[in-house]
Amino acid sequence: MKKLLLLGAYGQDNLGDELLLKTFLDLFQDYRITANSSSADATADKFNIPVFPTDGSKFTLLKHLLQSSVVVVGGGSQFKELPAVFGRNKNGVLFSLLLIACICRITFKKFYCISVGAGPLDGRASRLLTRVIIRLSSAVILRDSGSLELIRSITKSEKVHLGADALFFAADSVRKQIKNVHREEKSVLMVPNLHTRSEDLAGYQTGAYAALCEYLLAEGFTIRFLPFQSSFTEHNDLVAAKTIISRVKGLDESAILSISSDTDVYTVFAQHTLVVGVRLHSLIIAALTGTPMMALSYDPKVTGFMNDIGMAGYNFELTDMPAHKTLRDELLSLYNKRAEAHARITAAVTDLSARNRLAFDSLTV
Repeated sequence: MKKLLLLGAYGQDNLGDELLLKTFLDLFQDYRITANSSSADATADKFNIPVFPTDGSKFTLLKHLLQSSVVVVGGGSQFKELPAVFGRNKNGVLFSLLLIACICRITFKKFYCISVGAGPLDGRASRLLTRVIIRLSSAVILRDSGSLELIRSITKSEKVHLGADALFFAADSVRKQIKNVHREEKSVLMVPNLHTRSEDLAGYQTGAYAALCEYLLAEGFTIRFLPFQSSFTEHNDLVAAKTIISRVKGLDESAILSISSDTDVYTVFAQHTLVVGVRLHSLIIAALTGTPMMALSYDPKVTGFMNDIGMAGYNFELTDMPAHKTLRDELLSLYNKRAEAHARITAAVTDLSARNRLAFDSLTV
């Protein structure tokens, strides 16, 4: 049995990334898989695979690279420049990817980037690095049309394929899981996050969330929150949910849900009428469960997905949230058109799942 090294943003107490890891383990079940994780022991116990620390020794990573026949970077925005607020070289992710690609080429190993995103890539250096990484790779599967358009402006390489996020491989099993789930009328599930390092902007975002919640309560909606990340970072989703709730009369922390296993998230989403999400995978899970969604976008990957799923009209920039009245009017419009939105989303999920399978089946892993 060949050994496969799986690299990604795993072990950060992020539900979306944990589901991604599970999906990749299922996809490559015929391999002996080793993965990296920011919580190596917890990930090893949870998935019963060998795991090494993401922030460990570079020699440990090199050892696993040399011991593997296939290397897969699974998920995440890999072809991108980092914002200045991160305090790192803006091309840091690309340099790391280039190093891995070079080692794989020198040692004759297959190297794949699967279900990854692209953007922003504005600088000449970042575009050059991207072109070289793709040239050195065995294949790249991009997760959205926006990423493909950007990469095609950099290289016409036939190694690049358009797929979708890896969670779309689970579309059939999700459909079976939620087949008999009752959808509660006038219920909204929120997956909030305050994606900013500015206190003033965070305060504005919190106010917009709170105003939306107050309006929904007045209109007879039930509101619940499901944090996708409850630890690991200081400003996580649980902190965001508690901050919003503290500003809404009629809400308390009993509105914050928790799940006993990762896959239970599909049932929770299917029980609600609408979803308001920030994180990409909250919107993907909404789509997989046929739940109409409004996106508060903090990254090109969210905008790219909302375009692909046919819901671009319900995508708003988190860092420039519209007036409170506009936000609530758009959500009410979505509620009134929920049957139409459900049909459009369901059709798009079928198309994206087929696109993903076609791209994956074209690989010679």
